[in-house]
Amino acid sequence: MLAYLGGFHAFPGGRVSSEDAEVAVAGVSDPDEARRRAAAARELFEEIGVLIARPAASSSSPGFPEGERRLQLRADVLDGSLSFAAMLAGYGLEVDGAALVPAGRWISPPFTPRGFDTVFYLAEWPGGEEPRIVPGELMGGEWIDPEEAMARWRRGEVLLATPVKCGMTELAHAGKDMAAIAKALLSTPEAQGGEVERIEVTPGVILAPLPSTTIPPATHTNCLIVGEGECLLVDPGTDEPRVLDHLSALLDRLATDGRRVVAIAVTHHHRDHTAGAAKMRKRLGVPLLAHPLLAPALGADRALVDGEVLTLAAPGGRDWRVQALFTPGHTRDHVVFHEADRGVIVAGDLVSGLSTVVIDPPDGDLVAYMESVARVAALHVRVLFPGHGPPMGGVRARLLALLEHRSERERRVLDALASGPGTSEALLPLVYSDVPESQWKWARRSLIAHLLALEARGAARRDRNDESAVWSAT
Repeated sequence: MLAYLGGFHAFPGGRVSSEDAEVAVAGVSDPDEARRRAAAARELFEEIGVLIARPAASSSSPGFPEGERRLQLRADVLDGSLSFAAMLAGYGLEVDGAALVPAGRWISPPFTPRGFDTVFYLAEWPGGEEPRIVPGELMGGEWIDPEEAMARWRRGEVLLATPVKCGMTELAHAGKDMAAIAKALLSTPEAQGGEVERIEVTPGVILAPLPSTTIPPATHTNCLIVGEGECLLVDPGTDEPRVLDHLSALLDRLATDGRRVVAIAVTHHHRDHTAGAAKMRKRLGVPLLAHPLLAPALGADRALVDGEVLTLAAPGGRDWRVQALFTPGHTRDHVVFHEADRGVIVAGDLVSGLSTVVIDPPDGDLVAYMESVARVAALHVRVLFPGHGPPMGGVRARLLALLEHRSERERRVLDALASGPGTSEALLPLVYSDVPESQWKWARRSLIAHLLALEARGAARRDRNDESAVWSAT
């Protein structure tokens, strides 16, 4: 289980570094490919202690140490006191390039904050010392049969990123022939650098990132299809016909699996979450649901009620019971959708996977926002789907960290006010010195939200009720 994707299970791996070019790799002539296989071998060694290497042709290597000496070498490589290349050379070894069989190339979906272009390799355990996890990048790990891994996924016990889910699916069906397994892993267009269409990190929630007019760094809004039989479509945030055609085609393909949209809902009124709602309602012929403050303006068929449960029939009788929870703060009309049995929440703009959510008064209210985040943090949630950015595991810890981040920002506002009165424009560089100036337009809105929250508590005051007000501590 990797620390980078908190709460997700994944194959060991990491980034290619410049030092990987110094690693001797046998059987690979292309320098770029040699670097990638060197990186794969290094990451395997760093993360689980497995070494894919062989004696160099001119070497009389006595072999590689086991036990405590191997652990010490791993520690030295991890802390940078010993390079992987130097370690191998010291024992007369080179990476066995032929033992790392190409098993696919996956390119990041559009919601990913740091784009990736990842090559996967298939390797047979060389025997010897069992893999061991040490504290660091990995939070845990185990040998597991692929069929058991997928059974855990189907039961909702583990979260798998799409490349890992697809890889485990193929491994579960493959035999023991390495060439046949590698061919199976390469069998889908997505594993050959194609677009990842079906993002399903937990059963019953499919994420379809739609290009939208939103606030940078986001470029897409996450549209969600929730359910395993009857489905709820949440936040179709674009009215661009080509994109809606693509979404409709995806829904048609899901229908062949028995999934059918029976209603559309939106999390709040911002256009990057609602733009396609009316058109998709017309295309699908299903009701549109929204917060009561939004329903009339949106022309919704029905207003949601705080706490109401939308029951979505599912095969096998384990229906999805999706509860609508009003979570004002980002906007007055914000709603999240929670499925307690499976620990899933569709969070809209309560949380972003890319940046801090903007609280823009007067529609935005920081006091209400903090209460809403605390409300969701108290729920049973295994995986959170934000309005922008990748799905998140480790949800409670993330939400508590978000609350602490907002509290720390408030402390910076109080420190700035302690140095003397000022307008929001004058306070901005003091409070948001850690934020690029390109984002100060939105940071100023959040600063005003903090000042208004402090005013509500009696900790700050202003000399007039407009945006040129001079603020001071009380």
